[in-house]
Amino acid sequence: MKLDRLLAITMTLLNQTRVSATDLAERFEVSLRTIYRDMESINLAGIPIVSFPGSDGGYEIMPGYRVDKQILSLDDFSSICSALRGARTATDSSDIDGLLERIGALMPNHQGAADSFNVDSISRRLLMRRKR
Repeated sequence: MKLDRLLAITMTLLNQTRVSATDLAERFEVSLRTIYRDMESINLAGIPIVSFPGSDGGYEIMPGYRVDKQILSLDDFSSICSALRGARTATDSSDIDGLLERIGALMPNHQGAADSFNVDSISRRLLMRRKR
């Protein structure tokens, strides 16, 4: 669960300019202290987090920092999607759909958040790209 939260916090910070610890604590239903520890973990993982004090303060990812979206190969994405498809079938869990959306955002040549992702469309795109 912690890894899911760390990934979700990182994605939130990538998509918003500044987020307060209080907002993050409320969103993820954890304590402020947990958010502080999570920020330290994200920072130690190599993503530079900057904190700003005050009433309009919060956390941001350092300006100019870019996450390399090519850390996984297309084969890796295909394997992850296949495993998640099996898990979704076995558990009927709607949480897996959210995970697939986050994985879709990390795919090479991702076309934007407006795209609707599901396991079948991700797998199809991966197979088409691999054939090229």
